[in-house]
Amino acid sequence: MRINTISPGAVRTARWENPDGHGAEPARSMGVTQEELPAQIPAATGMTTGRLLEPSEVATAVAHLASPLAAAMSGADLLTSRSCPILRAFPG
Repeated sequence: MRINTISPGAVRTARWENPDGHGAEPARSMGVTQEELPAQIPAATGMTTGRLLEPSEVATAVAHLASPLAAAMSGADLLTSRSCPILRAFPG
């Protein structure tokens, strides 16, 4: 049995822009609309790559771990965070 994990950082989803979603409080505290928030998060949190992850990037990591290419991997944690300390910047 192989056990591997994926640890994504902030992923661009509707939750960031939905009025009832995850981004409501950070948007208010930053003085931006929720639609503007995803573009502001990288600079506000020190992301070195300048953008949020796209869902397809996380899906690619999942597909890789599920493929024969990862047959020799076990006990790995793929960090797909785009260098984002978002959880420390905006605690839940």
